[in-house]
Amino acid sequence: VDFKCMVDKVVIDHEEKTIQPYDLKVTWNVENFTDNYYLYRKTYLQASLYYIGLIMHFQELFLDYTILPMKFVVADSLNYMNPLIYKLTKDDLKAGFVGFYNNGKKHRGLRDIINDLKFHKESNIWNISKDNYDKRGLVNLNIKYE
Repeated sequence: VDFKCMVDKVVIDHEEKTIQPYDLKVTWNVENFTDNYYLYRKTYLQASLYYIGLIMHFQELFLDYTILPMKFVVADSLNYMNPLIYKLTKDDLKAGFVGFYNNGKKHRGLRDIINDLKFHKESNIWNISKDNYDKRGLVNLNIKYE
């Protein structure tokens, strides 16, 4: 599946031989970025997609350089709070690609979403998810009782 990506800023450090991508975000509460933006808006998908795109774009040009995980520069929309820089790890990028659980909630990864998109494009079935299509429309509630 072809994608277009536009990273806000990429810093290439020729001395350290690193490539650092940055993305700028503006939100009303910079200190709650993880829950109220990153997870809610599924920004982990963006981070993983950008990382893969940077590898594909730069791997031939800068063979001996390391592409670092994304950093989100998060500013306050009212300009009241200081901006914060949220640093991702390679584990964060992997989680964005393969999916993960956070506080008991499943967050689907880029890999599954791409596979679903391929299914929909090939089958031209758009009115049901691939998962529910595979289950023939039978869905368990899966409520976790404490």
